[in-house]
Amino acid sequence: MRPNILKLIIFIAGLGVIFTPGCKKNEKSAPGEIQTQPPAQNLKDMKLARMFTAFKHKGSQKLKDAGTMTIDSAIWYLEGTVNFTYGKASQQTAKLVIDSAFITLALDTIPGDSTIALTEVWNQYSVMVDSIVANYQQIAGGQAQLMSVQVQRSQLTNTQLICKVTSIFSPGIPEPPGVCNFNDVDYWIWWNWTGTGGICNGPHNGQGNGLDAAQLIDQKIMTCMAIPYGNFYWTGQVSVDLEPGNYPNPNWGGVDHNYEEFLMYLNDNYYPYDFHGCLSPTECNFYLNGTQWVATVAASQGGARPDNLSFISIAIYGDELNDFPNQGNSEYLHHGPAYYGTLHWNPNPPLPL
Repeated sequence: MRPNILKLIIFIAGLGVIFTPGCKKNEKSAPGEIQTQPPAQNLKDMKLARMFTAFKHKGSQKLKDAGTMTIDSAIWYLEGTVNFTYGKASQQTAKLVIDSAFITLALDTIPGDSTIALTEVWNQYSVMVDSIVANYQQIAGGQAQLMSVQVQRSQLTNTQLICKVTSIFSPGIPEPPGVCNFNDVDYWIWWNWTGTGGICNGPHNGQGNGLDAAQLIDQKIMTCMAIPYGNFYWTGQVSVDLEPGNYPNPNWGGVDHNYEEFLMYLNDNYYPYDFHGCLSPTECNFYLNGTQWVATVAASQGGARPDNLSFISIAIYGDELNDFPNQGNSEYLHHGPAYYGTLHWNPNPPLPL
């Protein structure tokens, strides 16, 4: 168990139900960070539960004339039902496994009306679940848990809708010690890459265990984030690609480049006098705090998180961009998706895949 986990307290008075959430608290929170908080246990969440349950019941009846629904409704039911049934928003994790697949839904044949038969939506829901189960079974450890699924419109033609299905799993890997920050001894490579820009030498470097600064930043943010205590799931998920160039360090006043000029790691060899790919403990903690700030602070306050959504997970990685290959110049950076959504209470625990 992590430290600082408050307990969930539920008071039932009369006909009303008051929900007081408990969350695992960050040992170190980014300035202005808005912690993920579970929504009120209310009639809206009960209504959603009934809608998803009714969809599964009606779809499983395999009626020939079960009606149609709009494209947006089909996507909403696909994503919402799988998360309601199998997703666990309160899963503790330090690492993520993210898989993607595609499903294809045939449009209804009514001229000029882009709708989808409920039977078709249900058939592709079953295909989607089978695909998620197949990905789940490939994850080693036996303790994996589906955290959330995102369904996105990928391609729409006159006859079919193709959707991308992104599944986020917790592989059940134990949390590492010293979880919320980097120590003041070890240096880390910017990315687990053996080319120029990713080598640490000396007695105190973290290269030997196969991890890198990007992986550790992900793990520390996920391990120390606040999560709800109880049965919750996500709907309305979106992803935002975190690009360091969009988030300059407001306190940077240096002359040299490549030293904490951005809140996320961004390094280049345009300026060879200060180019480096081995991050000091101070730099690692700076980019950890900066990345956490970017991922969790609302867009209206300068961060990446949509104002009306909560933070789910982050999956940054190292990358090399050859902006000017003829000149032999490259950028080395951390970037990648952060996922956000709306949190809902679930009257039932998630089913195993």
